[in-house]
Amino acid sequence: MKTLNALLLLLVPLLFSTYSYSGIIQTYTDQSAFESLTGINYTATFTKTPPATDNGTGLTYDYGFFSITKEYDNNNGRPENNYWRGKPTYFNNDIIEYNRGLYAWGGLFDTLVGGGGAGIEIFVEYIGGLREQVGAIGLNADPNKGYIGFTTDMAFNKIIIRTSDLKGTSKSDTYSLRNVTAEIPEPSSGLLFIASLLGLNWLRRLV
Repeated sequence: MKTLNALLLLLVPLLFSTYSYSGIIQTYTDQSAFESLTGINYTATFTKTPPATDNGTGLTYDYGFFSITKEYDNNNGRPENNYWRGKPTYFNNDIIEYNRGLYAWGGLFDTLVGGGGAGIEIFVEYIGGLREQVGAIGLNADPNKGYIGFTTDMAFNKIIIRTSDLKGTSKSDTYSLRNVTAEIPEPSSGLLFIASLLGLNWLRRLV
């Protein structure tokens, strides 16, 4: 009994240690390559009139599995049929929030919707609050339209999109986002293994 308990104490921190480090594993600029090499099993469906609530500075649009919050009050950030149209600033962002942790995400961005601008930056926020930049569209030599996909080694539930500060923090850039896909993970094999060991320990106590 003591040996089994000691083994559990050793395995739990070891199996969970993978999730104690954050970082992007791989980024993609080709949608076909991204979706063929990852376990994509969810495609976002944008509609023009999702339920919306006032969040104090803008609106939050509820799509069920995810929501989009714009931290600014203007009509340039709004849902359209089959895509999202945003116009964030450096400080007032667009936030896509999922109701569970993900490990892969991708979308097609276009910053020429409202003409040339300062460009946008895309961040991922891991569960726990840590943020990491994924990429950018329309900055300097970056193209004004492109696909960004990525995988991570730690669960995340938010995508943050803001305008770059290269031309000042008061600037804003209009963009469109479509072809959004994500990977909804299956239960971890490591967690299932722990559960089986705990069940075995419980059964032995009954014997």
